[in-house]
Amino acid sequence: MGTGRNARCFIDALAERIKAENLNIIGVPTSEGSKKYGIEKGIKIKELNEIDLNIGVDIDVDGADQVAGDFSLIKGYGGALTREKVIAKAAKKFIVVVDETKISETKNLNKPVPVEVIPFAVNYVKNVLEKKYNATCDMMKKKDKDEILSTDNGNFIILANFGEISNPEELEDELNLISGVVENGIFAKRKPDVLITGRESGVEILERKK
Repeated sequence: MGTGRNARCFIDALAERIKAENLNIIGVPTSEGSKKYGIEKGIKIKELNEIDLNIGVDIDVDGADQVAGDFSLIKGYGGALTREKVIAKAAKKFIVVVDETKISETKNLNKPVPVEVIPFAVNYVKNVLEKKYNATCDMMKKKDKDEILSTDNGNFIILANFGEISNPEELEDELNLISGVVENGIFAKRKPDVLITGRESGVEILERKK
């Protein structure tokens, strides 16, 4: 169960089907917010550590903040990027639901990338991003507040603007090698298997070629 507005729409629909069809489904949330919302909707919840990963997570349904032409993503504006990436990698099938405004007009990723960092290393990581990549960095704040957001993992998030990202897989790997970085919001190593896009003309469903 993903995090964000589109993920909540999925949770609503899932809860309705579980109730109407008496389905035996267990939800694995990517954030404390999704966990609370799922429980309120009557969905059975388990943490990822309670799941037998030899069996695995069947389906992960989540949103995205930007989608490139090759299905690479930027995720994490809701502050849950680390748990989102772990569950996406643990899932047999990864489905992303977005509206058409999230599709990159240039076909490449170009929005700021969330980078989750341990609090001790914030200034160090910002310095590396600014000097090595010429990135513009800002701290992620709580919605409608001037207070720095603390993730469910107790960390902070730097929003790093790299401009046009020509090689998202390479950048995803490089960012995670910086000491103090926990994870980043580029999803190029684990792209969605299915992309569902809501457009004015209707719903578009695309499957990634493997």
